[in-house]
Amino acid sequence: RSEVLAAEAVSCLNSALAELRGIWEEIGIPEEQRLARAGVVKKHIKDLLGMMVAEEQSLKERLLKSIALCRKELDSLCRELQLEPFQAEESTILQMEKDLRTCVEVMLKQKRDRQQELRALQEQDQELCDILCEPRFSIDGSAVPSLEELDRYRQHLATLRAERVR
Repeated sequence: RSEVLAAEAVSCLNSALAELRGIWEEIGIPEEQRLARAGVVKKHIKDLLGMMVAEEQSLKERLLKSIALCRKELDSLCRELQLEPFQAEESTILQMEKDLRTCVEVMLKQKRDRQQELRALQEQDQELCDILCEPRFSIDGSAVPSLEELDRYRQHLATLRAERVR
């Protein structure tokens, strides 16, 4: 398909140049000036294509930079969430950047959810421990809790609630 588009672009260029030559001949522009004008056309086309290539190269570099940043952030999030290191599937640069960015968003939500749940459990723990004169559950509030730690905390609170009822 890209070969067809390239052929069409070349055809459009040839057609436009032929039309320009015809106009220049009809006007009566001397050959030397026609060559100079054709040189200007070539320069414009070359400059335009150069700018387009530079823009696309810049896009590629931004995507590669984003991939590197996402990988770094994913490594950090995997450690914080105590998950296995993330292994991205090899694909196109564009698809890989999208997949990694989506994964970062999902893991950041997991991190926020765990931290939010930890705060809620700590509030409940404080309330129950004050009533029962029990020591609070020992957990590092500055770190992201693992799913197992949250489960143990929930079980601890269930035990405290049962004790309060008893």
